[in-house]
Amino acid sequence: MVVRNAINESVLKRNPSLKTTKLNVHKHGWGIKIIREIAEKYQGRCEFYESDKVFTCLITLKSTLL
Repeated sequence: MVVRNAINESVLKRNPSLKTTKLNVHKHGWGIKIIREIAEKYQGRCEFYESDKVFTCLITLKSTLL
């Protein structure tokens, strides 16, 4: 799965750990944590990168269909 968002400036330079910058940290920042946990649970990978003002999250999971 690939998810992309347009960006004006580098997210990874400003916030390489991708921690929430919102004031109430107990109610925000769960999305990336959950994505990483799901990828790990299914022996997959979760990668974040930027190119041409686009922030991309690439998620790969191990197939159990084979």
